Amino acid sequence: MRGMEEVNPTGTADPGGVPGHPEHRGVTVRRADVLCLGPLIVISVFTTIMVFVAPSLIGPHPVLLSAIYGSSSSMIASGAAARGGNAALWIVLIAPLVILLIRDPFLYWAGRRYGRRIIEYLAAQDPRWRRRMVRSERWFQRWGAWAIAFGYYIPFVPAVLFYLAAGESRMRIRTFVIADLAGTLTWIGIHVGVGFAIGKPATDLAGTISRYGLWLGLVLLVGAVAWSIWNQVRAQRAAAVEVD
Repeated sequence: MRGMEEVNPTGTADPGGVPGHPEHRGVTVRRADVLCLGPLIVISVFTTIMVFVAPSLIGPHPVLLSAIYGSSSSMIASGAAARGGNAALWIVLIAPLVILLIRDPFLYWAGRRYGRRIIEYLAAQDPRWRRRMVRSERWFQRWGAWAIAFGYYIPFVPAVLFYLAAGESRMRIRTFVIADLAGTLTWIGIHVGVGFAIGKPATDLAGTISRYGLWLGLVLLVGAVAWSIWNQVRAQRAAAVEVD
C-alpha cells in the first residue's frame, strides 16, 4: 500500500486531511469531502437503526428486510420463503444486492482521496483496528483483487479495510467493481441457498424472532450502550497507561 499522500478522484495530490481528524483541525471541508464521506455516515446511522428494527421484520417481511438491510439472517429467511413459495427465487437473489454494494464505491473513493490517513484515523479510535489494519495490508499486498472478492470470508479483518486499501493503492475501478460484485454475489448465493435448503424450520424461526422483536430490539439497544461505555472506559484506561 502507498504512503500517506492524499489523492483526489482525479488523481492529483490533495493537501487536505480527513475531516474531523484531530491532526487536521481547521481543514476546510470541501464539496468532495461531503460527497465522499456523507453517504458513508448516513449508511452507518441507518445500519445502526436497522439493528433494532430488523428482528420485527425478519418474520413477516424477510425479502424487504434483505433489500434494505442485507443481513445474513434476512437472506437466509428470504431463501426459506422462496422454498415455501412465498417469494420468487430470482427476486430473493437480487434483493440485497444494492444495499450490500452501495457503500463500497464510497469506501474506495475515501481510500483514494485520503490515502493512509483515513486508515490511521480508524486505527487511532481503537487498538483492535490497528491490528486489523496490519492483517488487511498483509492480505491485500499478497492477493490484491482476490482479497476484495473474498473479503466477506476472511476472518478478523473487516472488508471495509480492503476497500480502503483498493482506493489507496489506486486499483483500477473496473477491477475493484468486478471483484466486489463477484464476492457479493457469492455471499448472497450461499446465504439464500442455505435458507432454501433449510426451508420451513428457518421460516418458523424467523417468525419466532419477530414475535419477540420489540424485546429483542430493546435488549440489543441496552447491550449496545453498555458495549459503548465499556469501550470508552477501556480507551481511557489505555490512554492513562500510555501517559504513565
